[in-house]
Amino acid sequence: MNDFHRPTPEEFDVLVRDQKLDGLQAHELGLVLYHVDEDLKEYRKWREGRKPRRELVRRLKRFADLFNDLEYEIDRWRKTMADFLPLDAHEEIGQLMSYGAIEAALGREIPSRDLKSEIESLTMDDPNFRMAQLEERLEYERRTIGLKNGSELLAYLIKTINLPIKAWFDVDRLNQGGRPPKTVERDYLFLRLAEAAPAVIGKRPTATANGPFVRLCAAVVAACGFGDRGIERAVEKAIKELSKERRKGFKRIPKPPATPTESGSASS
Repeated sequence: MNDFHRPTPEEFDVLVRDQKLDGLQAHELGLVLYHVDEDLKEYRKWREGRKPRRELVRRLKRFADLFNDLEYEIDRWRKTMADFLPLDAHEEIGQLMSYGAIEAALGREIPSRDLKSEIESLTMDDPNFRMAQLEERLEYERRTIGLKNGSELLAYLIKTINLPIKAWFDVDRLNQGGRPPKTVERDYLFLRLAEAAPAVIGKRPTATANGPFVRLCAAVVAACGFGDRGIERAVEKAIKELSKERRKGFKRIPKPPATPTESGSASS
């Protein structure tokens, strides 16, 4: 079985008892399963509206051809691009890129005005100012950089976007056919369990065989309709993915919590 379903109240009670969870831990686990259920409902709706894979690959191939052609033309005319590309276009290139991307494209640090005073000024006007407001104050500087270095910035931008597209086709060429196992929903469940592990089991998640987190995952997947084949490897993958999310500053926006039942299960 590969389709997620939330455990019944009776199944949830057995799960809580077997894992020796207290009331608060059971509540946290119930919320995790609620959020996973809601997220996967949206995922299934999205999947239902998708075109067949062959058509999607055809469209991606068309995009890849266009990006390859554009990348080639930019490299070909980079030295004279400033002569024929409108100045407004150069400005927009700088405006649309972050300082981090600009520094990566040019290979050097970009000095800027005193950000501390800018932030203090914004805070005085609005303690809850948005990042977009700070970017607006720095817009002139980014446009100026675009005027001076638009060719290098555009070349970096197109190459950066095109790189994962090329990588996808490199990987796809190694595909020997066959239907891959449907583990997307189970993998997502493990990811959210890993995120909530400190609250559910009181410890950070680890992929240790027969460890508390692996035992929890094995019990949960059985209660949610999944098989337990390759569970240690799947748990290790989820923990690594969670680490990547945190390094990127990813934070899941919580949905309205479900109301726990007397047995500790969460109901929508």
